[in-house]
Amino acid sequence: MASTDKTDIILLSIHPQYAEAILEGKKKVEFRKKNIPRHIRHVLLYATSPVRRVVGYFSVAEVIETSPEEAWKRFNGTGGIEHKAFAAYYANTGISVVMVIEASQRFRRPIKLESVDTEARAPQSYRYVDTKIFKKLMRRVYQ
Repeated sequence: MASTDKTDIILLSIHPQYAEAILEGKKKVEFRKKNIPRHIRHVLLYATSPVRRVVGYFSVAEVIETSPEEAWKRFNGTGGIEHKAFAAYYANTGISVVMVIEASQRFRRPIKLESVDTEARAPQSYRYVDTKIFKKLMRRVYQ
């Protein structure tokens, strides 16, 4: 992935229970504190420990920046998170970035991070993914 070219694909680190909820279609939005570029169309899901694999991806319908209070009012029914955890996550921050999920797809076999990111480090916020690598990974959906 070491390319510096900006694509419309990013890699996100996410707790396994939230990645699973997205891939099952139960979680329809992903909440973030950091600004996610508005042009993003696909997100590769890196499930953190103990999974430590890229488990699938989702397509982004829209990226919305709002306050945490407004994000909770608007998306609490589809956010896949309890209010207490949501409030703790957004403590001391005034901005919520919400990625509205259009569709998600699980990889039949989870993928080692080295196959996606030549630096082989899980991103703290997000990292761009080269389009060629993403297309190669899409073939794994059906393998």
